[in-house]
Amino acid sequence: MAIKLLRVDESHLSSPLATTRRAAVLLCAVAALLASLLTFQGAEVALGQADEGCEAIELGSLGGGEGDALTASGRWTGEDCESRFFTNSDAHNYSFSLLEGGQVRVELMSEDGDSFLHLLASDGSRLAHDDDSGQGLDARIERELPAGDYLIEAASAVGRDSGPADFTLTVTRPTNCGPMDLGSLEAGAGLTFSGTWTGEDCGASFREDTPAQRFQFSIAEEGLVRIDLTAPLGGDPYLYLLDSAGAYLYSDDDGGERRNSRIENDLAPGTYLIEATTYGDRDHAHELTDFDLVIRLVDPDAFHLKAEAIVLPDPVVAGQPVVVHYRAGNTGRSDVPAGLSAIVYLVTRGEFERTAAIPAAGGLWQAGASYHAGEQAANASSTEIRDLSP
Repeated sequence: MAIKLLRVDESHLSSPLATTRRAAVLLCAVAALLASLLTFQGAEVALGQADEGCEAIELGSLGGGEGDALTASGRWTGEDCESRFFTNSDAHNYSFSLLEGGQVRVELMSEDGDSFLHLLASDGSRLAHDDDSGQGLDARIERELPAGDYLIEAASAVGRDSGPADFTLTVTRPTNCGPMDLGSLEAGAGLTFSGTWTGEDCGASFREDTPAQRFQFSIAEEGLVRIDLTAPLGGDPYLYLLDSAGAYLYSDDDGGERRNSRIENDLAPGTYLIEATTYGDRDHAHELTDFDLVIRLVDPDAFHLKAEAIVLPDPVVAGQPVVVHYRAGNTGRSDVPAGLSAIVYLVTRGEFERTAAIPAAGGLWQAGASYHAGEQAANASSTEIRDLSP
């Protein structure tokens, strides 16, 4: 779950015809809920064995260079070998060797059929599978693999009754998957990049079937960092901040103006990665637009609205409602100006709850002020206000 705090022009709240001027400050990012349920729990064993006479066709060896490719063409006829994982489904089997470890893309494309792709280890245990992560009904798997031998099952997802269909299989080293180094972040200067999402971009780490571009930056001293990902031509950005090893730190969908994304958090000295992706998948071509990425240090004398604590029950059970206690406050050096209001959002995948607008009036949101929703998130200096509840 995530909590983010938006500061909103209060005049907009009282006049629905007024022009909306919204300045958004990301309060906090997603806590790792149900991590044990979402983490890949090792290789999955194949459900069955390939029929006799269905030996894998050798594709050859894939080197370490970008652009290297292995290809094959085939046809599901309705009388092919049975899939290891589906009943009444055609499948063709292939094998290849990876000479060097690294990022690998496997694509199964068909103009007339519906592709389903399985990537297996040499012992037949399934490593990954995919249905529609490519264009249309095509299948695509992208993953980091060590050097070694692998198997591929190129299956039809719709069964033998759908009729014959041709397909093409490719195994490649995708390009432009590594992060672009934007340099060191310093006060006043900022770091910027402008680019365009395409269907051929590498896949996002935390969103299925979406293209992503990755960036790297460093910060020498602790500071409040604001990252804006905007799409001027109407796209829907989705922003992730990762540590130097690629582990998840924060994310945001619509914390900026309109559908743009913003992350604003205190960061310790070090190197960080950014994944700039979109909300829509590769089939939403209208969202594969130009984008702008801006990274800045925020003035330390400004106000800073922030989630100070998020308290979740332990354990959390998938499918069961969760009550979240939290604490929010202004950790900056300045009061929130009169005329602005805060809204607290509790966000999870596909759903959110929000508070009413809490005006910066009557002493609220002053520098150092802190408010808790639930005693479990309280500290010695926080107070309870009626606008916040677990």
